[in-house]
Amino acid sequence: METITNKELTSLLKLPGQPCVSFYEPTQPGGAAKDPIQFKNLIAQAEAKLRKSMDEDAAKKMLRPARRLLDERDFWKNTSEGLAFFLTPQEHRCYRLRRAFTPCVMVGPRFFVKPLFALIDAAPHYYVLALNQNHLRLWEGDASMLREVELKTMPTSLAEALKTHDRDETVSLRTIHGGSNASAALFYGLGGGVDTAKDDLLQYFQKVDRGLHDYLPAKAPLILAGVEYLWPIYRRANRHPHLLEHGIPGNPERCSAKELHERAWNLVRERYEEPIRKARERFAALAGTGRTCSNPPEVIGAACQGRRHSRHFHR
Repeated sequence: METITNKELTSLLKLPGQPCVSFYEPTQPGGAAKDPIQFKNLIAQAEAKLRKSMDEDAAKKMLRPARRLLDERDFWKNTSEGLAFFLTPQEHRCYRLRRAFTPCVMVGPRFFVKPLFALIDAAPHYYVLALNQNHLRLWEGDASMLREVELKTMPTSLAEALKTHDRDETVSLRTIHGGSNASAALFYGLGGGVDTAKDDLLQYFQKVDRGLHDYLPAKAPLILAGVEYLWPIYRRANRHPHLLEHGIPGNPERCSAKELHERAWNLVRERYEEPIRKARERFAALAGTGRTCSNPPEVIGAACQGRRHSRHFHR
């Protein structure tokens, strides 16, 4: 499973039996030799924790589903960015998810699900579009990281977009200077100049904009990254309703993934954190009145049933 919803979390928290063992580990998309080795180490940690409350045979029996997973070669060849595995004496659940978790094992009366909250439907998601005439790229982001999106249904370079352009002119390359002391490379035909180059860029970005509708949820914020000269041309082509006014200037290829994420998250942080801050203040104000709840199964179950407005919950 590649997604986590409120409904799935509720189902997970209702699995019968105790103790509950929660495994989290980062994995390499497509598999890496170290992934099952790391999971084996987590199993050893889980066994040590379980033996504090049960004998050795019972602990080993409970962990059999986890150990069986170690032998499933196809599973380890098709991993995503993170693995979450949940186990009770009666049942187990396994999730390959698009999030690089910190390795950990938790044993308790219920599952440790807090790391999953960033993946549920209400979690912050935004997109970063790196405008580049030779290699356009798109990232999906949340509060913790960016993940590059593979683009299959849209042109990712100006040359590719111009293959279907009506003009038969030879395409050449010219460099002009835009904002932030950056250079913007422009294509232009033998019969044209800068205006023709801008028209070509507009055509290119219109095709990009149409293609993005296959990848962007309607309400997700979109952030532009790249030399600022290109931004107003892209904005003319854009139809996405949540393109942010501010973007990330400069060449994104010169930014590390961590730096690009930090700059993007700073642009959308307030949009997502303000409702959370207000909810926490409201929860604190109502604490002790009987109108609040902090029990995870009840919180998630109530969220699924739409009861958030009549009672206030804290996660």
